[in-house]
Amino acid sequence: MRTWQKISFGLIVVLAALSGISPAQDEGPKKDVGETVAKPRKKDASAPDSEQPKIPSKLSNKNKADLPPEAPSFKVDTSVVSVDVAVLDNKGHFIPNIPRGNFRILEDNVPQQIANFGMGEAPMTVCMLIEFSNRFQRYWTETWYQNMYDALVDTEQRMSGIEGRKAIILIASGIDTFSKLTFDKARRAIQEGGVPIYAIGLMQAMREYLDARGAMGPMARMDFLQADNQMRTFAKETGGMSFFPRFYGEFPSIYQAIQQSLRNQYSLAYAPTNVAHDGKFRKIKVELVNPATNEPLRVTDEKGKPVKYQIIAKAGYNAPREVE
Repeated sequence: MRTWQKISFGLIVVLAALSGISPAQDEGPKKDVGETVAKPRKKDASAPDSEQPKIPSKLSNKNKADLPPEAPSFKVDTSVVSVDVAVLDNKGHFIPNIPRGNFRILEDNVPQQIANFGMGEAPMTVCMLIEFSNRFQRYWTETWYQNMYDALVDTEQRMSGIEGRKAIILIASGIDTFSKLTFDKARRAIQEGGVPIYAIGLMQAMREYLDARGAMGPMARMDFLQADNQMRTFAKETGGMSFFPRFYGEFPSIYQAIQQSLRNQYSLAYAPTNVAHDGKFRKIKVELVNPATNEPLRVTDEKGKPVKYQIIAKAGYNAPREVE
């Protein structure tokens, strides 16, 4: 996943040149050196510097007019949570033209009032994070290292400062053996980053081929199953999608589904009713309901047949902490 890199640090040395003044050789010392020679201060001299009046500062609170005790004070504390939602049918196609009134957002099972609603058509930044290791040339070696957690969290943190819509396409086996971060720490950092992850699992066909011939042991099989679950978790909790193709012919349809999800999204925003700044994780659930009956929305195709759909949105966010 990440190759070894040597980072060299350059040392900058700043030299201060001291200019010396050498007296002329033909002249001797002068007796009259002027008034620049330091002399001891007399006892009746003026007051020391500590007793001198201080220069008033413009930043001092003493120069400001004192407010009366009955004067009211105001504090503005608002927060808005943005949620990008994709509604796809059973073939991965985006379902457009869903009215605003059919969306319902729950935060910790508490309904929220949708403040903003629209289609996400703004430009977006997409980063492809691709694994490359010698496992693709050889199934198992002792010198195989993988640090997916570190690379994924680093990418999340780099993209957190980018404005606008953004996403990460992760193409990897999902196995991590050499990261400094654990799965729990990486999961927490990815939740805080909030960048959607679209995960594509590799080596599915190779695993089935080796497993069918008895070449894969139980430990290796368990490692791959755990890797798939981790990639599903990263994708689901960030509002992305996960794919595990067994054939190369599946990749065009996968990229098409990702393109549909990224280019066609509903952008929702709300002000949470829970205004506590405790830094806790708050779960988000987006539903499509019929406002008249408050039941799940029934979607039909052009022929009137019911269509199964899935709602893709992030699983939650971390509340901000109180700033002193």
